[in-house]
Amino acid sequence: MTVYAIALIKIKDRDEYEKYSARFMEWATSPEYLEIAKHRVAGADVTTVLAEAIAG
Repeated sequence: MTVYAIALIKIKDRDEYEKYSARFMEWATSPEYLEIAKHRVAGADVTTVLAEAIAG
């Protein structure tokens, strides 16, 4: 099954988002996340595309 997701993240409060971002990176390397991440890795190939809009 192929699934495409396109998302727009509009950061409303940079300070608040940075708090989330910092904690997410801590969690992403935690033993708890690594334990469940093996299922994601085994179950799916993921391609992530980030694109910056062109002002105009």
